[in-house]
Amino acid sequence: MKNDVDVLCEMIGVREYGEGYPVELVRNQATNRLVLRAHNEGHNNVTEVDLFDVLEWLQKGPQESRSAEGVSIWTQSSTKSDRR
Repeated sequence: MKNDVDVLCEMIGVREYGEGYPVELVRNQATNRLVLRAHNEGHNNVTEVDLFDVLEWLQKGPQESRSAEGVSIWTQSSTKSDRR
């Protein structure tokens, strides 16, 4: 998404996995949808994921048209190596 966004908040306690940068909750001005935005590569790049798409996927699970390959459920007892 290369649209203008309104930063709503920094999600304290939520971080980008590889480098640990904070994740922001933003509103995409073009679609008016909530987006999770994670900075990476020294803030030279960002990844934006539609929050409602993630919530729908978690609620309904993978659909036949989607691939769930590599998906695992992490629990408190999981180790870092289990999540890779």
